[in-house]
Amino acid sequence: MKNLFTSLLLLTSVVLLAQQVNRQKVIVEVGTGTWCPACPAVVDILHGFVDEGLDIAIIEYHIGNNDPFQNSDSLLRSQYYDFPFYPTTYYDSNHVPIDVWATPSAHFALYEDRVNTLSSFSLDIDAQIDIEALSGTIEIEKVADYDGSNIVLHVVLTESNIPYAWQGETELNYTERKMFPDGNGTALNFTGSNMLTEDFSFVLDPSWTAENLEVTYFIQDNETKEILQGDTFKMDVLSNGENLEVVRTSYFYPNPTKNELYLSANDIQAVKSIEVYDILGKLILSQKEFKNALNVEDLTQGVYLLSYYENDVKKVTKFIKE
Repeated sequence: MKNLFTSLLLLTSVVLLAQQVNRQKVIVEVGTGTWCPACPAVVDILHGFVDEGLDIAIIEYHIGNNDPFQNSDSLLRSQYYDFPFYPTTYYDSNHVPIDVWATPSAHFALYEDRVNTLSSFSLDIDAQIDIEALSGTIEIEKVADYDGSNIVLHVVLTESNIPYAWQGETELNYTERKMFPDGNGTALNFTGSNMLTEDFSFVLDPSWTAENLEVTYFIQDNETKEILQGDTFKMDVLSNGENLEVVRTSYFYPNPTKNELYLSANDIQAVKSIEVYDILGKLILSQKEFKNALNVEDLTQGVYLLSYYENDVKKVTKFIKE
């Protein structure tokens, strides 16, 4: 299915002179610390967003005051953003202001802005894990024109469900453990090709619990600091030696569209209960299973919600009907 999608995408690029794609995940970065009495407020907001099924990937960088989870990579990210206060939160690098730092609606507004911002890039990943290491390859494709040239790839390993007593809490989640190759990332150069592949690897600390690890990967423009595209996967979907190919995230394309939506998925039969809603929440059309395409030709121009289940996990995204 991946090869078929790549062929279709290349053909679309030739005919339509480049087509931007949906944002795979909004990357939420948090400057935090176990010493910070205010930090659990942001934890509650983000956990609520996860429970609601928002398309976010969370990275928490621990900084300062002898925090045992601080490391060289979290320090580099702190220096990169020059964290102004704690907790400090960024949605694809857009900062939540201090006067609304713990206001859920302010956080959601930044998320909604970013999740509705189309991207000129798409990301894909293959990975495998064994007892000592996690390794893999990330494919970065420039699918539409982009003027920036100072672009880097970041690959971040986080751990959740870490037992730790702090500020009335009993555990830590989405804690940055390591970045590959470090907090500066890997420079990308699209001069010779619109498709790049980058290898990564992490040596796994024996104190980390493998099923609680998550890899988040994203590309960022160092001039503007805008995160251009990102995605994530959890290690609990892998067993020793298993490849990520079997659990890759699905998505519909092209977006925007005039006539039909196609599905990219490793297992199309795992995608069920497809429903399209207008912005008022009215059900417009539905399919129990994906067929050849989702025909939206008769819809009026505008923004629509697309809801579906993949392997019994509910997913919600948006698309634009031209």
